Formats: sequence, C-alpha cells, structure tokens
Amino acid sequence: PALALGLNTLVACDFSNCDEDPVQSDPVAPDAEAVTTRQPSPAGTPARALEDMAAALKEGRISALLPLATTDEEFGAMVEAWDEKRVEPFSKDEDAEIKEMMQMLTAEGAEELLFGMVEPQLAEAQQQLAMLAAMAPMMAAGALQDADAPAEAGAMIASAGAKLATIDIANPRKAKEAIAIVCTAARSLQLDSMKDVARLEFDEVLDKGDTVLGALMGVLAVYELDLSETLESVRVTTIEVTDDTAELSIRMELFGVETDPLPIKMERVDGRWVMERPEPEVAPRELERPAPATEGK
Repeated sequence: PALALGLNTLVACDFSNCDEDPVQSDPVAPDAEAVTTRQPSPAGTPARALEDMAAALKEGRISALLPLATTDEEFGAMVEAWDEKRVEPFSKDEDAEIKEMMQMLTAEGAEELLFGMVEPQLAEAQQQLAMLAAMAPMMAAGALQDADAPAEAGAMIASAGAKLATIDIANPRKAKEAIAIVCTAARSLQLDSMKDVARLEFDEVLDKGDTVLGALMGVLAVYELDLSETLESVRVTTIEVTDDTAELSIRMELFGVETDPLPIKMERVDGRWVMERPEPEVAPRELERPAPATEGK
C-alpha cells in the first residue's frame, strides 16, 4: 500500500477545484514565448505509425506517444486545456497533502522509511496474490463458456494465474528495489508543491509523465511483469489502405499466449495516421407534436 501510494502521488498532481480554502498560486500565465514542441507529421504507412506508438510506449515515453497518437487539433486542445487548468485555484489541504507526500518520498532515508511501512504487510500481500492466482482456473473456465469471449481468453487467464502464482511479492529485496525506483523518480521530478506543478509548460508535463511511466514500468519489471516484453511482441498486419483510411490488425503475446488478431481502423488527419475517431453522437431531435386542432364553430 505504501508503495502504491507513492506511485499514485507521482501520477495524481491534479488541480481539482475546492470550495474550501481556495489558494491561488503565484500568477503563472502561460508564457507567450514558450512553444510546446510537436514533431512534424511523420511520413510513412499506417503500420509504421502503429509500430512507432508501440515503440514509444515500450520506451516509457509519453512525450513521444502523445504526439504520435493525436491529431494537431487534439494536441492543441490539450495544451490549451493545461494552460487553463494550471491557473485555477487549489485548496490548502490539497497542497499540504502533496507537500507531505513528496517530502516523504524524497527525504534523505526515504527508502528505509517506506520499507519500514511496507515490510509488515508483505506476507499478507503474498496471501492475497495467491488467492487471486487460485481463482484464475475458475475464471478461465468461465471464459471458455462465454461465446463472446476471444478464443484464446481461457488460456490467457490461466496463463496469467500461473504467472501471478510465481510472483514473490513478499521478497524484501524486491520491495526495496521497487521502493528505490519510486523514490528516485520522485526526486527527479523536482516537484515539491502544487505551485511547482502549476509552473510547468505542457512539454515539461509530458517529460514528467515519462518519469512516472518509467517508474511504474520499472516496478512491474521488478516483479517479472515486464510491459516492454509484451510491447516488443506487437506485430502489425496491413489489411487494406485507401487514400486516407486503413484497416490493420495487431497481435501480441500476453502472459505467454499470443492473442488473436485485433482489428484496428486508422485515418490520415493532417498528414498523420491516427486511430479512427468515432463519429460524434448527434442527439436525436425531439419529435414535434402537432398543434392541437381547434374545433370549428
């Protein structure tokens, strides 16, 4: 729990409006000269675009993934939304909570302090994990009886259960290694308060996101749950390409089981291949009721 709390803190530096004791941070109006970088639309095929997205995620680089996966309009809207959000007031309690947590994660000796919090709970965590692994065969049997489930779902769940059964979450050495990853990431963020977060340009937010995602992937890898291996196994097949649309499929290996092909539709927007966006929903028009007829005299 303490380890999860640390990771959550790295992720959850959000600005929620609070009615209680709002505190406006120092004015941090977006710098007119600050330009959020966005690489030119990459030339290439839809398959290459998907492969580049998987590669960016494999490397733990949100800063590379987001520009690849969004249109120019979407990316610009995110930058604008951040610039609006960062000047909103935040509560004193929220700021104090972030300060306290970041101090705990970054202080000298933080690793020993966190391990002292985690160690008494390791045995219980191992028992809970064993119970979850024991449920996997029943879940796999249920998937086999579900006509809508993918053909490989049962084998994948069974394989996941077998994998969970091998995870030594009670291992003190692994816990210390995972905690060290979290603390190192927290220190490299150099964010001690909500005001520090509010001063970040959007590019800097993405860079901090790289740090957080890298820490999360590192912790999972400590426990032999390596997302990089899964992403390395991604294989893309092109089915059909027209001028501005494409149909593809991807396969990957999850818990030692290769998935069935997953259909992917893409479209070219601003010269960039991205996942096909759903058509905006149009609210049905209310049926106009005819005016009541007036009785003639």
